[in-house]
Amino acid sequence: MSCGMPPLHSRNEIIEEANNANFILIKSIDLMVISTENASEEEIFTNSSKNQQKQNYQKRIGIIGFGHLGQFLKIELSKSPEFALQKIWNRTEDPNEGVLPLSELNEENLKEIDLIIEVSHPDIIHNYANIILKHADLFIGSVTALAVEKTYNDIKAATQRQEGNRSVFIPSGALWGSRDIQKMADFGVLKTLSITTMLHPNALQLAELSVDSSSELKVLYSFCEECKRTNSPKVLYYGKFFKERLIV
Repeated sequence: MSCGMPPLHSRNEIIEEANNANFILIKSIDLMVISTENASEEEIFTNSSKNQQKQNYQKRIGIIGFGHLGQFLKIELSKSPEFALQKIWNRTEDPNEGVLPLSELNEENLKEIDLIIEVSHPDIIHNYANIILKHADLFIGSVTALAVEKTYNDIKAATQRQEGNRSVFIPSGALWGSRDIQKMADFGVLKTLSITTMLHPNALQLAELSVDSSSELKVLYSFCEECKRTNSPKVLYYGKFFKERLIV
């Protein structure tokens, strides 16, 4: 476990959080002291509940979602000897890429997988998290799924119910420094905050328009088409209270 010099977090806070997560500190290195030790290759914390040891085997990966991020993960994971990409599922099947349809996201296909990486849609977490956690750990890319209390509680219960315990990973990189921002707010030094979110027009996955399409959908569709045609961003939403801007 390592951290990238978080300016508003003390060393004691990091150790306390690790201890609360059932990790045991087995080595402490003061990075402010000049040392010839190579700390990056040694374990600092070890999980006491599982008593895991380093093993010389590839972690077997499954990916749900084959958009820009899913395709990126396929390429990058294939470069690492630590991982073996076993299966990919997507809303749209693609035999040429070895992509299975969601209808084949079942127990049989999950048996030989260690970790499922979901980068598709919150509905996948709502509908499939329980069956996934019966067989594998789960990385949740669509973290807004956890805003639904039932889904959150079901996942929490599933991680505790499975023999040997299951792990659920939630990324925080989409809003880098969010904990530091929260610390600033707690200390009363944060006065204003502006958040800009950008995404590719294709990420909205809009269907072709029809005579029954709503006026809102038609406006959104025209915005996306203009962005792709001009290769320039367009503001879709400017929050009145939080000044949050959504740009494509």
